Amino acid sequence: MTLADVQTEILGPMQAIYLPPRDMDASALTAALRAYGAVLEPFERTDLRAAWREVVTEHRTRAWPVPGAIVQAARKAFKDRTGDDAARTRHGVDSHARWQHWQSVRASQLAADAAEAGVAWSLKCAVLDDGKAHGDIHLGALIRAHESAEDTARAIGERTPIHHRGRTLRFEGSHRELALKMWTNQLCREDATANEIRSARGKGA
Repeated sequence: MTLADVQTEILGPMQAIYLPPRDMDASALTAALRAYGAVLEPFERTDLRAAWREVVTEHRTRAWPVPGAIVQAARKAFKDRTGDDAARTRHGVDSHARWQHWQSVRASQLAADAAEAGVAWSLKCAVLDDGKAHGDIHLGALIRAHESAEDTARAIGERTPIHHRGRTLRFEGSHRELALKMWTNQLCREDATANEIRSARGKGA
């Protein structure tokens, strides 16, 4: 999952439906949204989407739902989708195994192709966050997802309305700044991961 996905699935709809907490200036709102992004980024898009449906159904006030409520719903969505054993695995039991797997993937031709295509960070997330095996990762899907996120970031930067599931979303002020900051952070991670892949392949050559 990427911060751009969190923005699309949670933060954008949340700001469109609910009001921000009272007595928070632009800086505080930006920090709050960054905190939402940090705790929600580990979840997959499918689970965030299901979590948001549940949160909207149960939420009873005009203000933003607290991060913990969304995290709890996302964990439940993941558990419902994958079962108890997978849920325990997703939240850290196999983190060492995933890291070891990444060590081999990052030295592969797939990783070189991903770095060349500008989706090195997406590949790393697929291994470490989603737990995908080398053979289950499709470069084309990573590229399409990245291009979609790039189009969204471009539209936000140009202040162009974003049409999402029959709704029109607009990002202005601190919300626009945060969304663009998220995209910038992702690009920085992309560069760092591409360099990591090049280094790993150089050592293995």
